Amino acid sequence: MKAAINTCVLIVGLSVTSVLLADALIGVASTRGSMEVNDATVRGNANVLEGASIRTNETSSQVNLQNGAEVILEQRSVARIHTGRVQLVEGAAQATIRGGFDIEALGFHVTCEKSKASARVSYANPNRVLVSALSGPINVLNRDGVLLTRVATGSTYFFEQDPPQDQAAATAGKKNSKSGTKGGGIKSAKTGISAGAKWGIVAGVAAAGAGVGLGVGLTGGSTSR
Repeated sequence: MKAAINTCVLIVGLSVTSVLLADALIGVASTRGSMEVNDATVRGNANVLEGASIRTNETSSQVNLQNGAEVILEQRSVARIHTGRVQLVEGAAQATIRGGFDIEALGFHVTCEKSKASARVSYANPNRVLVSALSGPINVLNRDGVLLTRVATGSTYFFEQDPPQDQAAATAGKKNSKSGTKGGGIKSAKTGISAGAKWGIVAGVAAAGAGVGLGVGLTGGSTSR
């Protein structure tokens, strides 16, 4: 009798676990080589759970989500995959975006202006990302959801953070100490994107895909501080 009860409890536990995993499953990632999913090396295909971290190596990875979104994570890139967005941490990613799904990088959000669009987002350096509209116009919003600009098909813009305030304070303190003035009274602020984030036109999509050493053709505006 006791053995039967234990078996029943085990079956129920496995069933609950299966249901929870099924609920958390949001898509499938595939690659021709190897990738790291939540720090575990995987070859071929892997299930993607909500918030999963994916790191690509020598080959790109394609992520197909159950909601219809498609993401291509390029070589040597890192991203976190969520039901409603892909959060790019390093490297570059291309995605088909639509209402309810966007690309996030450095706190900026790339969304579609119409029902569907394709975009590429890449890091030029730790504080700057390049955003290309591959098909369909796209919107770029700051972390507060405020529209910064619209990017037309075939165009590439750069978006960058101001230096974190605590870093700027430390730099100012060093300068003051060198000049003999007091700099120790500056209070460190929480890091994050300034309301004065900068952006501007870089080049066409073809040039943007060639690398990150691009000259700025036109300096863009900034939000009010």
